[in-house]
Amino acid sequence: MQRPTHEIVSLSERAFLLGALAEGLRGDGRGVLDMRPVHIRLGPSSGAAEATLGDTRALARVSAELVEPFADRPTEGSFAMSVELSPMASGAFEPGRPSPEAIALSRVVERAIVKSNAIDLEALCVLPAKHVWAVRCDVTVVDHCGNLLDVCALAAAAALRHFRRPYVRVLHSEQGEATSVEVCAADVEEPEHLALRHMPLALSFALIAEDGFSTPLALLDGSEREEAIASGSLSVVLNQQGELCALHKSGGVPVGAEQIRECVQAAQLKFRALAKALDEVLNEAKKSLASSAPPSARTGEAATRQPPSR
Repeated sequence: MQRPTHEIVSLSERAFLLGALAEGLRGDGRGVLDMRPVHIRLGPSSGAAEATLGDTRALARVSAELVEPFADRPTEGSFAMSVELSPMASGAFEPGRPSPEAIALSRVVERAIVKSNAIDLEALCVLPAKHVWAVRCDVTVVDHCGNLLDVCALAAAAALRHFRRPYVRVLHSEQGEATSVEVCAADVEEPEHLALRHMPLALSFALIAEDGFSTPLALLDGSEREEAIASGSLSVVLNQQGELCALHKSGGVPVGAEQIRECVQAAQLKFRALAKALDEVLNEAKKSLASSAPPSARTGEAATRQPPSR
């Protein structure tokens, strides 16, 4: 995503950055297709995560509540996404109503998750036409140093994979008809992970279009200064299988089909490192949770459950 249009760089800094790029160099020493360091940290409670790309940082929090489903989709839950650009992240962001940049970010990430069927919405159904889970992911950007889309998507993916919703019992009448539901506390029934088919992640390119370049120069994981001189951006959203889930382009600079193909191929190569970093953090959290579980849970001994009330 581009930075707000009212943020500019000086002519001398612009000339320096473009001159370096013409020689294949970037202001921070990276190569054209190099990403900044990636760090992911999970919160103490399920569904909380922090992701950073370089100095760009975002916090994500996933929550869920039981609601009545939409009339035309009685057996499906729902997923919603929101992004808040905190004023502490950049002087360009102001408190109050969501800015166009925040709305664009939330829509791109939400559509990538929903349209690619990453979340099994039917698995969120508890009682058809009566009770389904409405899952929500709220992302807050706390440091903006470029490439907001990728860090928001990464934070959301970590939080969704880390989240566990409460176990729900379906209560029946004496005639055996399902009548209501009971949400169980974590110390009564083990919470459950979301049913995720896959989890898409975004890799974005800042497009630099100048007279000295025959085609727009695509910089992976653009910094804030690079985005300030960019004429547009191209975001490639992939899943663990390397499948293309979404493409998002902003800005008026034209991009040819061949360059799009090259960006997708470059993103597929870099995606492995991004997905590996996320898997390693989640696996460590799983081991930590298993080691802190009661002995009966670690040995596989089933806990005694009370029969559902009627």
